[in-house]
Amino acid sequence: MVELLIGSDGRAERALIVRKHLEDPIRLTHQVRWLTRAQGPGVVRLHDVGPNGEHYSTEFGGPLTLAAATDPAATLPVVNAVWAGIDRLHRLGLTHGAVAAEHVVIGTGGPLLISPGGPEPLGRRHDIASFGRMIAGLAEVWSVEAIVDPAIAAHWNAIGRRLTELGDPPDIAADDRLVSGAEVRRLLGVLGPVGRTRRFVTGRWLRTRRRYGSIRGRPADRRPSRF
Repeated sequence: MVELLIGSDGRAERALIVRKHLEDPIRLTHQVRWLTRAQGPGVVRLHDVGPNGEHYSTEFGGPLTLAAATDPAATLPVVNAVWAGIDRLHRLGLTHGAVAAEHVVIGTGGPLLISPGGPEPLGRRHDIASFGRMIAGLAEVWSVEAIVDPAIAAHWNAIGRRLTELGDPPDIAADDRLVSGAEVRRLLGVLGPVGRTRRFVTGRWLRTRRRYGSIRGRPADRRPSRF
């Protein structure tokens, strides 16, 4: 269960926080330790842990997820920023373990990874393959909903599949080398110019408002689109 709360933490200003309850104490402990070690750019900030270890809270990263992206040109810098965050984790000896569009929230400061996977040990290749599936998945939605030029959607799909195979090759026994972050960045560079600055605008490139993480049971905030 996930709750959206208002907390002050003893400070004058108040902030939104997300409280996450997990029935599995081992998984909860793992996520708290992961968030503590992974703290830094591209990862949601841990706020506190319940006194009895029944929940933990993070700062509210934003109301939207990458799953709502519709504009490839505006999505590209977000995808590059997500990879930069994953690459930083890998250099720390960490893996996210559950990279997916629904686990990337978009705030005014850029994308943040949330909801790391379980305690099962997973290698860097798993994150790379999941990152590729995430990109291919976005392209498949764009194609089905006919909201993007079919040639562009097909191009993103192809790059996503190449990234997936980079992390999860057909014959893993024959390709057990360490995949570098530079290899991923080179493939991302084929999607478009890398390094071009662009604001993370919430609304212009998003299909619908997606609730943070797995919050359920609340009416969607429906507003008429200006685009």
